[in-house]
Amino acid sequence: MPFSQPHRCTTDIMLKGYKIPANTTFLINLHDLHYNKEIWGDPENFRPERFLLLGEKILDKNAPVIAPFSVGKRVCLGETIARNNIFIILTGIIQKFCVRKENIMEKYPSSEGILRFPPNIKLIFEQW
Repeated sequence: MPFSQPHRCTTDIMLKGYKIPANTTFLINLHDLHYNKEIWGDPENFRPERFLLLGEKILDKNAPVIAPFSVGKRVCLGETIARNNIFIILTGIIQKFCVRKENIMEKYPSSEGILRFPPNIKLIFEQW
């Protein structure tokens, strides 16, 4: 989904000169965060090196923020399980297969109402 679950301010706060009153409900626009050209330059391209220190294999703690599981106290409860499962599954695939893609059918994710769907991609798995 392009937005996080609803959050609510518990007290009046000032944010960049704007007053946000207590009990205001707000949503984090995750799509804008992840596809912001000012932050990412070319967000539609997969470039994992964006998160590494220059010329090293170490994660850059100051890299631009990503929040696929939302942020704050209401972060997704399944985040730890999901990250561990993704690591185990991808490691197993990379160990056993050479993966390549055929043409991408759509350049950007499609949407249907508030839901967003990834582009259609055909992957080819060749055993090592």
